[in-house]
Amino acid sequence: MLDVIHRLGGQIPRKQPLSRVIGERLRTLLQQGTLEPGAQLPPEPEMAEALGVSRMTLRQALNILEREGTIVRQQGVGTFLTAQPLLPNRLDLNLGVTENIRSMGLEPGVSEINFKIISADEQWAGHLDIPVGTQVVDLWRTRTANGKPAVVTRDLFPLSFLDQARDKVTEQEFSDLLHQDLSLYTIFEDRLGLFVDYGVARLRPQLADAHIAQQSGVAEGSALMYIEQIDYDSDGQALLVSYEYHVPDVYEFTIYRKR
Repeated sequence: MLDVIHRLGGQIPRKQPLSRVIGERLRTLLQQGTLEPGAQLPPEPEMAEALGVSRMTLRQALNILEREGTIVRQQGVGTFLTAQPLLPNRLDLNLGVTENIRSMGLEPGVSEINFKIISADEQWAGHLDIPVGTQVVDLWRTRTANGKPAVVTRDLFPLSFLDQARDKVTEQEFSDLLHQDLSLYTIFEDRLGLFVDYGVARLRPQLADAHIAQQSGVAEGSALMYIEQIDYDSDGQALLVSYEYHVPDVYEFTIYRKR
């Protein structure tokens, strides 16, 4: 069990969501084969001390991991990783595109990045709970898996987030960050001090129009999986509106269904 603690890594940096960090570390160890499915985790006091968090905080994180199926608890016996490896790209987990692509054993990348500042129309203002006409960042990216177009994404969030960051982020600095880090969630957390707690998504098939077809490398009229999602912080404030167009022969979704 001490070996498990060592492999989980040291203390968690401040301002990083505990459940996400622990979950990512456990999933990585599973995917790499470092920890075997069914392996027992150390007692909570030992884990809490090693990670530098309170037992209550650790227990909250483990509760989330149990609900998502990463761990199972056996009363009077202990806590174990699930007997079956985690399914890749699970719809019940709010992972970003970068994390999803990595979960499939592929190398994430980006072939095109474009963003501009626009005024929020009535629909986007309603999604983000901001006044109509508020300036928002409108970000388009073509995400790749092993160099092949996999997802075309469009993300919108208030421009004020850049100004209100602890260290103000200019538009040029934001552009540079996008080229350095593929994950918008990471940029939100590390530079803007904003943490996505949960997302509400709607899924449906959609035919590729001329623009999406060009960006995704498919024929116009091809069927894509379309996901529209709004991400919120722990207080229920809307942070981000996302539109994703997934190429079906690259992307495959799974759902963890528990009775």
